[in-house]
Formats: sequence, C-alpha cells, structure tokens
Amino acid sequence: MAEVKKYISEWKDINALSGLGSCTALHLAAEEGHTVVVKALIKAGADTDARDRLQKTALHDAARNGHLEVVETLVKAGSDPSVKSTDGSTPMHYAAMKGHYEVSRALLEAGADPSVRNEENHTPLYLAECSNHENVVKLLLGALAVKYAKPKSSRTCNVLGTGDVGEWCGALFCAKTSK
Repeated sequence: MAEVKKYISEWKDINALSGLGSCTALHLAAEEGHTVVVKALIKAGADTDARDRLQKTALHDAARNGHLEVVETLVKAGSDPSVKSTDGSTPMHYAAMKGHYEVSRALLEAGADPSVRNEENHTPLYLAECSNHENVVKLLLGALAVKYAKPKSSRTCNVLGTGDVGEWCGALFCAKTSK
C-alpha cells in the first residue's frame, strides 16, 4: 500500500488518460478488482465518473468483471450506476450479460434502471436471458415487477396483465418452460 501511495503522490494528474488504452488508473484498478488501489485513488481525488475512449467509467469495468467490492466502493464514492457508454450500455448491461448476480443486485440497490436500453435496443434482462444467466434473469424480472407495479394513482390495477410488459414477461416465461 505504501508503494501505491508513493506512485499516487508523484502523479501530476490522477485523472489523466493513459496513452495506450485511453483510460485512467482508476479504470485499470477497477478492471482488475484491486479494491485497495481503487480506495487509495478515490481518496487521492480520482474522478469516479471519468470516461475512457468508449465513454465507459471504472464502474463499467468493475461490473463487467464481477468485482463486487470494487462496484460497492465506487457506488459509495458517488459513481453513477446509470451512466451510458458510447454504445448506450450501462454497468448493469455488462453485469447482466456476464451473469454477475451479486454485482447486478448491488447496482439495482444503487438505483440502476433494469429497463434501460442500449443502442442495439437491448435491456440488461435481454442480455442475461441470451447468455442463459437464469439467476440474473429472475433478479431483473423481480426488479421490473416492482418498478412497473407501483401505482401512479390510488387505484389498484394489474400492471403486468396490461400492455407490452405483461406480454413480454409472459412470452419469456413460456419460452423458459417449453424448453
């Protein structure tokens, strides 16, 4: 840790992009799951929402690689769980696609939107389903049910039984049970 602090103190700009990968030191530490280094960089003033050349943040990298402790550290430090990369993907898209259940759960708890679509019109649920990550599919369906079941008025209604959300969920369940 002393060596990390020494290097950090010698940097002129802790948020500078590297020449090769056009990412920050925080991106690299998050991608590799080095929680101690991530914490030291944040303490030294690293921008938790700094973008790389593809407009991804360190949270995208940590989520993609399933580094739960790093994800929690970044969120606690103020990293935006809804930030979109160049292709419109959020950290939730990456976590769902890779099947990282605990990371997906942590992102939901931090306020990530489970229904957001990327530039290819894919939701995290779609990516989890296509990748056969059943536990993440169930988690996201539960989050979507909560999101869409909240009444906007005092009247009660069967939200999942109306509109395309209900049809979509029904089709998904039918597809899973017919296999």
